[in-house]
Amino acid sequence: MSNVAAPLLAGFSVSTIGIVLTAEQSLRWPGPILVALTVAAAAFVMCVQCGFHARRHLYSPADLSGWWAEEDLRAHAAELEEEQRRDYAVWAHWTLWTRRCYSTGIVALWFGVGTALCPTPADHGSTGVLRWAAASIALGTGVGELCWGVVPAWRRRRRRARILAGRRP
Repeated sequence: MSNVAAPLLAGFSVSTIGIVLTAEQSLRWPGPILVALTVAAAAFVMCVQCGFHARRHLYSPADLSGWWAEEDLRAHAAELEEEQRRDYAVWAHWTLWTRRCYSTGIVALWFGVGTALCPTPADHGSTGVLRWAAASIALGTGVGELCWGVVPAWRRRRRRARILAGRRP
């Protein structure tokens, strides 16, 4: 996600911004397209950054044995275990933000592409109909991505709230 897909999609988003800026007259709503693509590019770059920060905090006990001498490992086992536990929590935090940024970028990208596909008032006949169909598919995919990212988290929170409510006297 943060090593391959996000950088690739960030580059695509920035390139598409350049295309929109040179072809504004042939687009129905260039302003909203630029906003959506800018949000997408920023979110993808932030995904890369969050992934970088997350990766710095993920390591295994085997990694520790490669970094420390055996006698130091034995002498500081409790401290190293606690440090690894804290680093794992930091990794989990940054990984969550990596996913959030990636999902935001995907949704914004689909909304930008969908808005760019909307026909202009000059598009008549089958061209206009087909552009509306293409725009609907892209925008629908953006809504689907949004639901895919939001609904499971919402359900998880609701389930936790019910569990906590059941424990109250």
